[in-house]
Amino acid sequence: MDTNKPNNLLDIKQTPLPPGTDFVERLWKESWTYIRTVVDVVREPILILNKELRVMAANESFYRTFQVEPKDTEGKSFIS
Repeated sequence: MDTNKPNNLLDIKQTPLPPGTDFVERLWKESWTYIRTVVDVVREPILILNKELRVMAANESFYRTFQVEPKDTEGKSFIS
């Protein structure tokens, strides 16, 4: 088990970030960890898109259902 990763969502708040990390960066890292945890446990295929509709991430169910790889999906435009 990787000791650098939180064991559960409650540990995220207690995981120290490097000195100089500002509040917004810390909030984003904690939020992103929470979002990925939720997406990863959902059985249905899910994509996370940014405001430009580019794929930020997907869950394993998405990759299996649509028979694609993360390297061919993440960062790509959803509409083109």
